[in-house]
Amino acid sequence: MEVTTLVKTLRLFFAIFLVLGPVFLIIGILNGFQMRRFLATAVSVPGVVMENVYQPSSSDNGSSFDYPRVQFQTVDGHSVSFIGDVASFPSAYRVGEPVQVVYDPKQPDRAHIHSFWGIWGFALLFSALGSVFSVLGGLATVALNRVAARALRSHSGGSTVLPARTSAECC
Repeated sequence: MEVTTLVKTLRLFFAIFLVLGPVFLIIGILNGFQMRRFLATAVSVPGVVMENVYQPSSSDNGSSFDYPRVQFQTVDGHSVSFIGDVASFPSAYRVGEPVQVVYDPKQPDRAHIHSFWGIWGFALLFSALGSVFSVLGGLATVALNRVAARALRSHSGGSTVLPARTSAECC
């Protein structure tokens, strides 16, 4: 494969990183701000893991994940059940295990297990992926541009012809 064809292919590949990186980063940051606003008005109460809900993986490798189903009582006495956001295998929580729950008092079904990953996992994951993709895409683009310029110079006999400057551009 010719160097310029390979560089073009790699540029296209890393352009995807340059597009997805900032998008993921923005999604992660916005989710972090949204979670901060949620926590500012959320009520914290004790809850109990009622069961671990089995969810088979969408891939063909036969793996599966468990999501905890948690039940809690609102401060006004209503019983609410929700399925946690964070899946794991093996199950992170035992049936009957007490957990701390934070919920929106206006929408009690909008609740989360009050743990680091339960609160910040999504924002952290997307922010980290966005940062890595952006840096990787940027560095790869700079490196590929240098490789392309070097290949162009070697094909033109080592000399690069620059356009003449006008007197207005000089100095």
